Amino acid sequence: QNLYVIDHGSTDGSTENLPEGVNLIKLKRADLPNYQRDRVTFVANLIQQLRATYEIVGYSDADELIILDPRVGLSLRDYLIKNKLEVFNAIGFEVIHDIDNENKLDERFVGLQRKWLKFNPALCKPIFSSKEIKWDVGYHFCSFKPHFSDLYLMHLRYTDLDEGTSRLKLTRTLDRPDLGPGRIDHHKISDNSYESWIRFWLSHPQISGEIGLSNPLIKSRIDQLTASTYLDNSFFKFDYNQSLDNIFEIPSYIKNEF
Repeated sequence: QNLYVIDHGSTDGSTENLPEGVNLIKLKRADLPNYQRDRVTFVANLIQQLRATYEIVGYSDADELIILDPRVGLSLRDYLIKNKLEVFNAIGFEVIHDIDNENKLDERFVGLQRKWLKFNPALCKPIFSSKEIKWDVGYHFCSFKPHFSDLYLMHLRYTDLDEGTSRLKLTRTLDRPDLGPGRIDHHKISDNSYESWIRFWLSHPQISGEIGLSNPLIKSRIDQLTASTYLDNSFFKFDYNQSLDNIFEIPSYIKNEF
């Protein structure tokens, strides 16, 4: 009853059998012609309304899984209430399909079927907020300076080769006039490019161990992101180029969390 699912014109039946009590909001795609900007505004307005009832509200896309480090020893709800922050950013990773060594995903936990993560600054999103919030396009930036601690975002776009290329067949047909000139639209790349990106990431040096702020490589990038934020049209933004030329093994303590 505390979950609101926004179905923006899906046709695959993915929201037809939600658990009882879930709040389903259905939009026609034509209702938001300026897709990116209008949906960000819609979600921000919805969250502003929800904050009349809730202390803290969060938002994530359907292909993003938000995880609290289980070693914290708190439920997500208790963690958010205890820390009392204006905004909670997640440390963002791509979950990568090791195409030559891993099978197609089945119904088990993703973390038990995949081994490698790629740190992505663009996924270090502001997920939860206790104050009225505004997002920039894609929900990558917001009106509050970022704060990172024990939350992770696992992005599933590159987690299964077949699923990813199937999705691209749809997203290549969608009009995205608001994207802006000169930007690579990862929703419209070719199947070959999609697979090449995955194989390129898998060629990076492999690291085992921590994936949070106790990892010096991760912490250095998060510190750079936090220190380099700048205000642009009322949004705190940071440099997407703070990536890492490594891939990280999914730690055992988090495999059963997603």
